[in-house]
Amino acid sequence: MKCSEVLDRFITNQKVIGNTKETIEYYKKRIGYFIDFVKNKDINNVVLDDYNSYAIYLINKVTDKGTNLSSATIKTTLNASKIFLKYAYDNKYMFNDVYKNIKPYKQVKKSIVVLSTEDINKLLSSQNEFTIIGLRNLLAISLMLDAGLRVSEVVNLNVEDVNKELGVIKVFGKGKKERLVPLTDSIIKYYDKYVFLTSLYSGPLFLDCDTGLRMTSSGISQILRRIKKDQHFTKLHPHYLRHTFATLFLVNGGDPVHLQLILGHTTLYMTEQYLHLANQMTLQKQKKFSPLTNIKKP
Repeated sequence: MKCSEVLDRFITNQKVIGNTKETIEYYKKRIGYFIDFVKNKDINNVVLDDYNSYAIYLINKVTDKGTNLSSATIKTTLNASKIFLKYAYDNKYMFNDVYKNIKPYKQVKKSIVVLSTEDINKLLSSQNEFTIIGLRNLLAISLMLDAGLRVSEVVNLNVEDVNKELGVIKVFGKGKKERLVPLTDSIIKYYDKYVFLTSLYSGPLFLDCDTGLRMTSSGISQILRRIKKDQHFTKLHPHYLRHTFATLFLVNGGDPVHLQLILGHTTLYMTEQYLHLANQMTLQKQKKFSPLTNIKKP
């Protein structure tokens, strides 16, 4: 059986077990890359050397922008291939347990980027809150910066997901998991003005002004890229806003367990990374209270 035929069965299985459309498309795309690399050979002719050669290919690959793939992209792409090979073996489409001998790829950990107060003010002042587009952008930014939402969660919001009476936002995270996130005054301010100007009372909260359709994650990313260029940010990415929320939540006295629930993390591992950074920032602030720093020179 050809690899592509096994992929068709794998995708069908993903639908049956209820994985999200985004997850299924991700697997289809990433596994498709691997199948193209091995030239869609018979699944039983796939060996460990094929996987290892593919890993080396990804590590050395240069993108159209002239850069190498990030270690996170390499890791997730290889993981998709391993999951595919395991599925093929478990379902008896291939006889060799290749996946068992695959060594995990070690991802280089990226440092967490937290925006400064100056950066946050510059980001918010970059948009005109007296226009629909400006308000839309400010609302999207505030949902990431003041509620810790992922960019994918922002664009999937509907107007009715914001419940002002209860003071919460209903969010559908990874794997269609629903959670409630606190609704802040800043978000309400932008939300009320935006809904009033657009007369939106149901359906997608964020619309593309050109198509009238629900905005995409890449659309939000493009907005931030324009702000980055116009406002001369060194770095600006949607996830930086989520990082900033999480870190400052803890710096301002928030509880790690509550943060875990707000962010939708299944474990405390990632939350602990923010806690470590928050402790560093808090210690840095304490320097101004040191005795010698506060001694007046004669």
